[in-house]
Amino acid sequence: MTAIRAEGSYPGEHRDGPAAWLAWYGERADLSHEPATRDSQRAAHGGALCSGGGPQLRLAGAPADCLPGLAEAPGCRAIFGGVLYDRAELASCLAARLPRDASDAELVGQAYLAWGEDALARLRGAFALVIWDRRKNQVLCARDPLGMHPLFYAETAGALLLSPSIDTLLRQPGVSSELNRAGMVDALARRWIAREETYFTNVRRVLPAHALWFGPGGRRMRRYWDPAPRDRDIAWIPDEEVQPRFDALLDQAVGRRLALGPAGIFLSGGLDSATIAARAADICRRDGRQPPLALSIDFPDPYSERTVQRGVAAALGMPQVQIPFGEAAGADGIFAAGLELSRSLPAPLFNPWAPAYVRLMRDARHQGCRVILTGEGGDEWLGVSPHIAADLIRSMDLVGAYRLWRSHARWYPSVRWGTVHGMLWDFVLRPKLRNAWRGTAAVLHRLSRRHPRLGPGGAANAMLRVAPEPWIAPDSALRAQVAHRLEESWRAATPPGGAPSAYLQDLWARLDSPRPWLSLEENFILGRRNGVSIHDPLWDVDLVDLLVGVRPQVRSRDGVSKALVRSGLGARFPGLGFETQSKSALGTLIQSLTAAEAGKAARALGGRWALAELGIVDSRRAAEFLEHPAPEKSWRVWDIVNLEVWARAHCGAGR
Repeated sequence: MTAIRAEGSYPGEHRDGPAAWLAWYGERADLSHEPATRDSQRAAHGGALCSGGGPQLRLAGAPADCLPGLAEAPGCRAIFGGVLYDRAELASCLAARLPRDASDAELVGQAYLAWGEDALARLRGAFALVIWDRRKNQVLCARDPLGMHPLFYAETAGALLLSPSIDTLLRQPGVSSELNRAGMVDALARRWIAREETYFTNVRRVLPAHALWFGPGGRRMRRYWDPAPRDRDIAWIPDEEVQPRFDALLDQAVGRRLALGPAGIFLSGGLDSATIAARAADICRRDGRQPPLALSIDFPDPYSERTVQRGVAAALGMPQVQIPFGEAAGADGIFAAGLELSRSLPAPLFNPWAPAYVRLMRDARHQGCRVILTGEGGDEWLGVSPHIAADLIRSMDLVGAYRLWRSHARWYPSVRWGTVHGMLWDFVLRPKLRNAWRGTAAVLHRLSRRHPRLGPGGAANAMLRVAPEPWIAPDSALRAQVAHRLEESWRAATPPGGAPSAYLQDLWARLDSPRPWLSLEENFILGRRNGVSIHDPLWDVDLVDLLVGVRPQVRSRDGVSKALVRSGLGARFPGLGFETQSKSALGTLIQSLTAAEAGKAARALGGRWALAELGIVDSRRAAEFLEHPAPEKSWRVWDIVNLEVWARAHCGAGR
């Protein structure tokens, strides 16, 4: 493990004031994928990394190949982990400043000296960085715009610690492992945790696309990348320019990831992964490289996509690993394998299918892959959110609303959005009623705080809907805390000057939601543990910049979703059904597996519940729910058992 320490007081502070202690730890020895510099080797054995009046940075007790990239420059020191996709362009712009064969850390340091904080918006990659600016006596922390590379921090009485690993921070003296009870209630309510929070009270997340400063003046944070600024309207791209620009940027995004080493691709039978596979195969063929390895799970009938998986791999000349789902999940089933994996993670397992994909990661590494590409991000960026129905109805564009309904009815044939009244209720009327309800609830909650006789758990908390089930958060103090958090989040989400369009509200929620970050952070950990790095070309900053400005009508042409990729796939792979393909029904499979395996897992929990000791659930009523869940709530069984198993592993209760 590696640590970067900053010892001593900030100039101008009282000698007994807080010092800084910057810690950087990697899950594996290949964190930075670059040779250690002579300076970092010296630092690993305790040498000082900077001198002068401010904190002294040190790397302590780690072999050189565990270190992130380090670079010294006049006035600052840059610490960099991850990869830069655009290092050639950066090196060209900064050629006069750079030594020969500059490392990524040296590039980042010189970019900061040349452009200051604006350098962050010019970086392209999956990275986290720390810059100690001696001139300003400040520490700058940042991670890539879309959150591919994690970065967390903890503050103690005399130290600031930073790391891509939550587990490493928790092992440091002075960092409490207290669990975030309110965040766990949010998880059971599927609201997800708050943006900066983790499942540990004293460990926080550096937000993607944000710069976080620590210094004598305290802490400040600002967004450095925003494809949809709050103070201006969307600049729509002319429709006729969209497809060629999209194709060029998607090729660039895929090529950036392929440059990192021999690649595999998680190939399902869907539009998104087939698109990435086709682009990757074309780029490898053009560059004279071996095609990527196709990595597929063969789910049982009627959910199997084996014919499409094999057809795509064969048409592209890609070797393929196709593993039956039962074999990939393990002898005890996917549910049990997921719970076992969850125990070892710093957050409850996010993806129930993860154990099967871990098996694919291992096979890919065994066959020489260093990088695995996915089609994640397609639903977020290639499709059209049904929330824009509110904009279409408001502008009386009834033809547009009809076309939106038709495209979603085709994409989600088993969902009630397939009915006109289902879409109108879910995405037009219910959001309006919910906002009105929340406003009333917030007023009542404030009144209950000012007038205790109204009752902290009375009408206000009931209206605030702190939990979807009455047995969640039975502890009254915890329930009041969650209600207060809800009120604060609603207030922060209310923009000044009136409500913006539904398109913008949905876009901002997507950019600020912790949901994709939890998935990306989990993939980072699982990839590192299994010797590969996971990359998602559709979560590419330049591609997202473009797609934000593409009118929904262009992304959903001719009554079909994901029009930017669908027609090309239909022509490339005739007979595989991409022209009319709808959303996979794998969600139904996980529900049926949950129903089949839940009783066994629930009985194995026994009588003593960690979540009950934490005040998060009433264990008796939760156990009754697990024994006889309503069919439409079967997915909640996984949420409860997963969180309980994870909590036992991290708080010691129930053992």
